[in-house]
Amino acid sequence: MRVQKHEVSQRDNGQILVKWVGSLDYYEILRRAFSQNFVSKYFEDYERRFNWGIFVTCTESERKAIDEFLDLLERIVYIKDSLDETFVLDYHMANGRTKIGELTYQAKYQSNDSSRRSLLDEFCKVIQAHPSYASADFFVSVPSYKRDSLPEWLVKGICSRLNKVNGNTYIEKVRITVPMKDIKTVRDKSDNIRNAFRVRENNPFDRKIVVIIDDIYQSGVTLHELATTLQQIGARTMGLCATKTSKDIE
Repeated sequence: MRVQKHEVSQRDNGQILVKWVGSLDYYEILRRAFSQNFVSKYFEDYERRFNWGIFVTCTESERKAIDEFLDLLERIVYIKDSLDETFVLDYHMANGRTKIGELTYQAKYQSNDSSRRSLLDEFCKVIQAHPSYASADFFVSVPSYKRDSLPEWLVKGICSRLNKVNGNTYIEKVRITVPMKDIKTVRDKSDNIRNAFRVRENNPFDRKIVVIIDDIYQSGVTLHELATTLQQIGARTMGLCATKTSKDIE
C-alpha cells in the first residue's frame, strides 16, 4: 500500500497540520521517522478530504523534510508484516515489469552490472530520504549459499556508499533449503526456511536497529524468519526490498 495523497499546512502556533489518504499504519511510521518532534494523537479528517490528520511541532526545515518524506511514501510501497517496518521500492509487475521490476530482473537473473548499479542507486535514494532507515545501526542481507548474491552485493554497496555498518559477518545459514520459487504454498515455504539462520555469539545487535535488504518480496517468509532470529537476540528489525510480486498481496 502507498500514501495516496497528503497535505502539509502551517498553523499559527508553530505547528503543522499533516493529513493523508492511506492506512493508519503511517501514523507510527511518521512517529518513528520524526521521533525528535512532538506528534499529536491522530484524528479523522472532519472535512473528509483525507483519512487521517496529526499536528507536528517542527521548524521550517523539518516541515520541508516531513513534506518530502510523505512524497516518498506516495512512491514506495508499505508491506505490513512481522517487522517494525517494511517497504519495497515498487511492485514487480504492473502491465509488464515496472522500472524497478526490470532492474531487479536484470540484476538478479541476468547478472547485469549496469542494472545492479542502477538498483543500488535506487536503494540509496530511499535510505537517505527515509529517516528511520538512514539512522539504522546495521544493514544485513538474507544469507545465501550463492556467492555474492544480489542482496549481499546491495548491502556491501549501501554500506560503502552511505558509510553504514555491514552486519553480515554475524549471520549465517545453518542448513540447506529448497529455492522458494519451487515451493507453492506459504506453509511449505515457512517449513522450508524455519530455523535456517543463526546469529553468531558476541554479535552487536542487542537493542540495535537492523535493516534487512532483499531483492524480491513474495510471501515474505524468508524476511520474517531472519527478522525473528534477530528479534530473539534483542534486535529491532526493518525490511527494505526491491520489489513485491503480485502473489501473496493481501
